[in-house]
Amino acid sequence: MPTGQPAIEPSRQEQKSERARLLLCESTVTCLTQYGYAETSISRVLAIAGVSKGALQHHYPTKEDLMAATAQHLLRRPLQQQPWSKQDRALSDPATREAALAKWLKNTWDKMINTGPYQALLEILLATRTDPVLHKRINRELEDSIRVIDEHFCQQYPDLNQASKAQLQALLCANRCLLRGLLIEAQYGLTSAAQKLVLKQWWQMLTPLLLGHFDSTSQLGETA
Repeated sequence: MPTGQPAIEPSRQEQKSERARLLLCESTVTCLTQYGYAETSISRVLAIAGVSKGALQHHYPTKEDLMAATAQHLLRRPLQQQPWSKQDRALSDPATREAALAKWLKNTWDKMINTGPYQALLEILLATRTDPVLHKRINRELEDSIRVIDEHFCQQYPDLNQASKAQLQALLCANRCLLRGLLIEAQYGLTSAAQKLVLKQWWQMLTPLLLGHFDSTSQLGETA
């Protein structure tokens, strides 16, 4: 669209359709959180959404369509927390910087991962293991979401070379994998106390590795 031209506002019908799609996706999230993927049926989603089967099928003809749309909705949702600010990053006091990073790690768990919406997303992601069609439909969106989050995080670091950036992204991947794993383990008897202990010990190991990238002379960042 040429610069300077006003954006075209959606029509009332388009707005109504968008609200209906959002309602159906959010109802699916509720169903996935309560019942899991296998027990999330169209009838249960309809009961939660309070709409007719015809209305649902108008937007999402199949369960696969509904699940793909719900996954995309969850992957696109605004981040509820951000990395520390540039002001925090620029502080020379390592203790202050460490506290900012510790807060970011805790918020990642509390506000993004250990939530109903993320548990619902995880149900869909696990289902894609045996559903190649669904996997294909959401895989690009998943990759893009991870890339954007990692890039945003890496931007907080000054003067990252490619090797150091790759190592930093590997640490972020390890963190993501462990947090996802904790959600799954909770279904098999991992207590809240044990979960907190794992998180505490993991963050104690992870924090100095992440902080090491702030130092341009860090051995972690020095790779020929």
